Order: sequence, then C-alpha cells, then structure tokens
Amino acid sequence: MDQPFKEVQKLRQWWLWLLVILLAAFAVMIMANDLGSDRAAPGSFLAMETIGISLLMLGLCLFVLNINLTTRIDEKGIFVGTQMPERIMGAVCAWKK
Repeated sequence: MDQPFKEVQKLRQWWLWLLVILLAAFAVMIMANDLGSDRAAPGSFLAMETIGISLLMLGLCLFVLNINLTTRIDEKGIFVGTQMPERIMGAVCAWKK
C-alpha cells in the first residue's frame, strides 16, 4: 500500500449530548431535593455531594468530548479501536499471506 487509510470518528450526536444534559439535570434535581428536605444532610456532606456530582458530570462531558473511534488500514492489516488522549485500545486484523 502506498499510503495507509485512516479515519477518525468523534461522538458529536445530538442525542448523546441530550443524554448528558438529562443526567446533569437529574443530578441537580437530587441535590435540590436534598436542600429543600427537612431531613437534609449536614452542610459539609451536602457540599461534598455537590462537588462530587459536579466533578462526575464534568468528567462525563470531557470523556464524551475526547473519545473517538479510529480505523486504520495499512500493510499490517486493519486496526479498529477507541482512541483517547495518551491511550489507544483496539484490535488488529492482520492480512493473511
């Protein structure tokens, strides 16, 4: 092969972002329900819960932004896998000789 074929696909579907937004809204509803409850947790626990859920949502958004599907066809074979920054996971289907 003269030049390998490479294609990179990213997760940019509207329904995926809708799912992330719905999960974030659900988390906010849970936190708001905890604030308005007469059985509310102590302030420090509530602050830790808010920070934890916020970091989880931020991590989910960064994960969806950074993950992609990579397909490469070259003289070694076909490679299909997910590629995140600094890490590649996938499988190679070698050509038969």
